[in-house]
Amino acid sequence: MHKTTALLISIAAAASVLAGCSGPSLFADDSGAYDEAMYAFETEDYDKALELFEKSVKTDGRAAEGYRGEGLVCFARGSYKLAVNFFDMSLEALAVDNPEFVRDVNYYKAESLNKSGRRRDAEKLYEELAKQPGGNLAYA
Repeated sequence: MHKTTALLISIAAAASVLAGCSGPSLFADDSGAYDEAMYAFETEDYDKALELFEKSVKTDGRAAEGYRGEGLVCFARGSYKLAVNFFDMSLEALAVDNPEFVRDVNYYKAESLNKSGRRRDAEKLYEELAKQPGGNLAYA
């Protein structure tokens, strides 16, 4: 496993825990697709992860998390432009105030922008992230 992929998986797992994405679901009709998708992502079964993230968006009411997951899969596969689109959709779908989640999605969006050649856009987003509480520690 590449160091970058291992780092992304570790960060994604930590972020899902910090964002409250594990444990009992807050969604009444949650099928468990999101949790299964995160497991598939962590084990690099990206096709299954995409399928399950899509299900979490369409049937479980977890659009923000599901789109974030689809973005993570695209990022891991090197489809950075598509990842940016999914991260934007994730932010648009967020229905509650969750600064940690927004910071996480914006970090991956900035990384995707940078890797897709949109360095100026990435730099702007990194600067915004650095201005947030604790941002200078995480993104310096």
